[in-house]
Amino acid sequence: MKKFNQSLLATAMLLAAGGANAAAFQLAEVSTSGLGRAYAGEAAIADNASVVATNPALMSLFKTAQFSTGGVYVDSRINMNGDVGSYAIISNSIKVTNDGSASARNVVPGAFVPNLYFVAPVNDKFALGAGMNVNFGLKSEYDDSYDAGVFGGKTDLTAINLNLSGAY
Repeated sequence: MKKFNQSLLATAMLLAAGGANAAAFQLAEVSTSGLGRAYAGEAAIADNASVVATNPALMSLFKTAQFSTGGVYVDSRINMNGDVGSYAIISNSIKVTNDGSASARNVVPGAFVPNLYFVAPVNDKFALGAGMNVNFGLKSEYDDSYDAGVFGGKTDLTAINLNLSGAY
């Protein structure tokens, strides 16, 4: 029984790690007004149509059609320092060679994270909404002459969330 519990625990930890790794690409920039509040109370405040992304039930509080659009410009400054090395095992000894520099400056260019939402009340209790936002993203650019070329290059990953919602 003890061995089964250990196996169950190890399996649960492996399955949970995937979500934690995906969080490295998560973008919380759902709305510009929410960013101004540091997203405090975002699931309870019905101040604009961005509730489509955070709590669609709040759409039923709107009395007129609402349109909300915005964006956040992310300007990261990421600098790295280090060396690129390789290891070789030759007759029970490890040979380490320095293959170049892994140092780079400003490898993450600025990026715009857009959002767009619409809420249309059908009657005093029912509303429909639509939204578009970016939940996950990554962008990096390394020079062609970067010594750690295996790890470098250009990366641009974006996951766009399109959603339709109804609230009663």
